[in-house]
Amino acid sequence: MKTKAFWFALGVFAACLVGPVASAQQKIPLTIGSGHPAGPAIWVGTVKDFLVPEVNRRLQQRGNRYQIDWREAYGGTVAKLEDVLEAIESGVLDMGLVAYPFEPTKLFLHNFSYYVPFGTPDPMQAYRASLRLHKQVPYLSEVFEKQYNQIFLATTAINNYNLVTTFPVKKVEDLKGRKIAAAGPNLPWVSSVGAIPVQGNLNEAYTSLQSGLYEGWVMFVDATWGFKLYEVARHYTFTNFGAIVVAAITINKDSWGKLPDEVRTVLREVSEEYGLKQVEAGLKKQALGLEAMKQAGTTFHTLPFVEIQEWANMLPNIPQQKADEANAKGWPGTAVIRGYIEGLEAEGFKFPRRWTVK
Repeated sequence: MKTKAFWFALGVFAACLVGPVASAQQKIPLTIGSGHPAGPAIWVGTVKDFLVPEVNRRLQQRGNRYQIDWREAYGGTVAKLEDVLEAIESGVLDMGLVAYPFEPTKLFLHNFSYYVPFGTPDPMQAYRASLRLHKQVPYLSEVFEKQYNQIFLATTAINNYNLVTTFPVKKVEDLKGRKIAAAGPNLPWVSSVGAIPVQGNLNEAYTSLQSGLYEGWVMFVDATWGFKLYEVARHYTFTNFGAIVVAAITINKDSWGKLPDEVRTVLREVSEEYGLKQVEAGLKKQALGLEAMKQAGTTFHTLPFVEIQEWANMLPNIPQQKADEANAKGWPGTAVIRGYIEGLEAEGFKFPRRWTVK
């Protein structure tokens, strides 16, 4: 009996030692999603390949007390492009990538870079200018919490917009009467030069180009490659519409409130780093895309600078128009759009047309 009692006591003692260690890690379920798929869309791919695993890696480094049980829902499997903001707001998604151009009303001012056509072709400059702008105008971050029940964590920028078409574009007049698609906020870029603007999104772009629903897309290289648009539109013209600040990483406010401070800290740190990582990944994918499109027989054209200037001068003063529209609704339109223009100039960029916002 003494022997049994000894071994029982020893077992209890060991359990006391091992038990707390084994049960110390808390698993926290979070669903993260997007409207675009992770494969061809590098801005989503970086969420999947960097943000998701990096959060748990850093939590492990900090003591392994917590681990996120990620449930990944990309490509519209939970929320379509135009529904991601609302899905995070309601808690259907805990966290996600909100694409600005598909929220033209609720996130009107977050589309500021679309309102400054022919901006910098360098996404790193656009990204740095956006970080500067978020510090200058807190509205851009705070509106998510105040109106949409979510916490803003980070933003990012995508590569330089150009034109992929089924016909050659060597001068501005080549676009007259042609059906050209864009995400929405950038439709005025083509409508002002005589093209027929068509609202579209990348998830249906291939079949629409193939069927002739439209004849071109305002699109950057890596997405043209990633979504294989070059297979059905064999011409690519460098127009330098500019790199774009395109999306936000946000998390549902109620989900955020339930998280331990340590997890919040890591989520914020990694999300902010995601913005830079995504820009870097996009530039790498752009280089790969250019080579792949070249090998596939894509015909490249470069619009002469004089044509770019002519195009820019044919546009109305879109920055001023959009600033006025935002101001009329009580939003800081002038501060945001002028701030972005000045941010790009502080980066050393010179516009082909110097936009003014009063």
